[in-house]
Amino acid sequence: MRKFAVVQWVNGEDGGKYSEVKTEAIRCYDDSKINEEGYPNSSYAAVVEWQKGKKPRHGWPVYSATIKFVSNNRFHTTNKIKELIELDCQQPDTNTLPTKRASVLPARYDSDETDIEDAVTQTNRAAPQTQTVAKRLIQQHANASNTLKVRRLEEENERLKKENEHLRGMLITELPNLITQVKTAINSTSSASSDISTDLECGSSPQAPKAAAPPTSTEKAQHC
Repeated sequence: MRKFAVVQWVNGEDGGKYSEVKTEAIRCYDDSKINEEGYPNSSYAAVVEWQKGKKPRHGWPVYSATIKFVSNNRFHTTNKIKELIELDCQQPDTNTLPTKRASVLPARYDSDETDIEDAVTQTNRAAPQTQTVAKRLIQQHANASNTLKVRRLEEENERLKKENEHLRGMLITELPNLITQVKTAINSTSSASSDISTDLECGSSPQAPKAAAPPTSTEKAQHC
């Protein structure tokens, strides 16, 4: 019995996509339905176990799929998936590329040279995910920093508003008194200046003593 198979998922979120699975994951797999070249003699629908990660206690989840190709060489199955995807892309009604669903982890296969190759693929696949997580963390940190800055600006703006209201109240309360005091000071200064001017005018024009009248003839006779 050949070891590996290319299946196309029938429905669900992976409907129309291709994956490589072990033939032992295909329930009731019958190798006699496959010709020597690896193609099914007719449409071959089957139920396939998705053997990925740690096996659940209740067993592997199963999905409906169609078997497209089988082989003992994973290099052939990988090339067949690429070929099927290219054929689908050439169809006029196909708008998106039917991407391949993640293959079963290498640990689920028997030890062979392809495990090393698939392990490298798994590592390369994990790298973009790590970068995505790092970018998400950086973005979250930037958002938190921006939120803190905005909060501080809002608090500063509120403080300035309160100070402006306080100064405005002081001006409204104190301005009339200040104006009254200024007017009083101006009036006092004007009154003092007027008094000084009056005193100066009086001191500069003293009255001259009257000259004595000449003696009359009677006064002269009496004197003699």
